[in-house]
Parts: sequence; C-alpha cells; structure tokens
Amino acid sequence: MQKDPGSFLYMEYIPETRTLYVRHSAVINDGDNTIESLFRNVEEFIQENDVQKLVLDLHMNGGGNNYLNKSVIKTIIKSEKINQPGKFYCITGRRTFSVAQNLVNEMENYTEVIFVGEPTSENVNFYGDTKL
Repeated sequence: MQKDPGSFLYMEYIPETRTLYVRHSAVINDGDNTIESLFRNVEEFIQENDVQKLVLDLHMNGGGNNYLNKSVIKTIIKSEKINQPGKFYCITGRRTFSVAQNLVNEMENYTEVIFVGEPTSENVNFYGDTKL
C-alpha cells in the first residue's frame, strides 16, 4: 500500500518487518484529504493488516493547524496493536517544529512512543494557535 509520495501524508507497508511507515509532512487539510480522513485510513490499515510496528516520520514537518492534531493522537492512543512499548516510533529532526512540536509533546505525554532521529527545532513551550 502506498499513497502519493508527493503528498503531505505518505504511507508504505513494509511486509518483511510488518511495519507501516507514515511520513506526515504538514498538519493541513487539502480538500477531501483531511488529516482526520487520512489518519482514519492509517487506523483501518493497522486494524485490517498484520502491522506490528508504526513509524511516524515528522522530520520534515514544519507545522500547520494545531486543531488538526487531535485525530492523529486519537488514532495512536486507540490502537492497542501499536500503542505499546517497542511498537511505535517517531522520527524527528531539525525541520520538526511549530504544530509538529505540539504533536511530539502530545505523543510523549499520551503514548508509548520511542523517538529517533535528531532533536526538534522548537522548544517545548512556545506560542501557537491562541484563542481570543
């Protein structure tokens, strides 16, 4: 299973290691390709296939809309197959910042994630989407 590699969400299943790789490059909705619908597809694929590991690649994610992170984090929290020690990995890097940093923070607080790669370029505390 592969989605368009030019898209802001790219998925590839690696059967040899039973790993689902998901590159999440921007936290934005693109017409019918909403973050919620795309991560619903991720959730369905995990449930319907022999997926033993999830690798979420945020190393090139520069942000987007904080309010769209909810569906990402809910998908991971709900997945009993994936939200276990040694089964969920997140790749971070110097270009992981803004909303992607908030997603990293939420994953660290609410999931069994193992982070790999470089440190993010954002501090844990920073200004984001504010309500007036």
